[in-house]
Amino acid sequence: MLTAPFLNPGAADFDVTKFNWIGNVTRDKYVGYVWHTAPVQSLAEAKTRQLVVGGTSVGGLGIDGAIVLKEIFGYKLKIVSGYKTSNEVKIALERGEVEGTLGNALSSLNQTDWLAKKLVRIIVQHGSSKHRELADVPLLRDFARDDAERQMIDILNVRDEITRPYLAPPGIPPARLDILRRAFDAAVRDPAFLADVRRQRLEVEGPSTGEEIAAVADKLARTPPAVVERLVALLSGYK
Repeated sequence: MLTAPFLNPGAADFDVTKFNWIGNVTRDKYVGYVWHTAPVQSLAEAKTRQLVVGGTSVGGLGIDGAIVLKEIFGYKLKIVSGYKTSNEVKIALERGEVEGTLGNALSSLNQTDWLAKKLVRIIVQHGSSKHRELADVPLLRDFARDDAERQMIDILNVRDEITRPYLAPPGIPPARLDILRRAFDAAVRDPAFLADVRRQRLEVEGPSTGEEIAAVADKLARTPPAVVERLVALLSGYK
């Protein structure tokens, strides 16, 4: 939602800075991984050997991230889009239709036993920082060679930073917004809530306050138009 007006200007006609952001439950780390039998087992190897990656469509982080890796950084990716859901992509991996995928939520991957059984290998992380358990896995943002490339990646990374936001419409009284924000902050720290999250094999990782989300929205709005136009042109070439 935060990136829609920038990446789909003809379809999403709203100003993200006008909403009253309440809070974000978690920063769900997004990762790219390959099947254990894939001929490419690291991102470095994909510089010289083809890796077939699958995803849903342009607008999904899996395909958008693959396009950036291929077109900006020169990785030898064959991009297969058209799957309806991330679960369909997982089935395609099992069947051998594709060899890897990008932009997949780590929480979704943890719902399977693939990591425990070493059926997949994580080769890249999205977002602005590494997950505490993936210190040796490269971060896509670190590949940027200048501010423009970093800003393009940061637009895509918003899905990693602001995974499940809550918001109120424009124009509500400031005092009411403050009540909602502080109630949200208390809820995501509640021991019973956190225990329920752990029972479902999920995690609450670095929840954001409404003020922090508003700052992200303001930063997005200040992205130079030339950077946004370059990214939109790049992605539009695959539609």
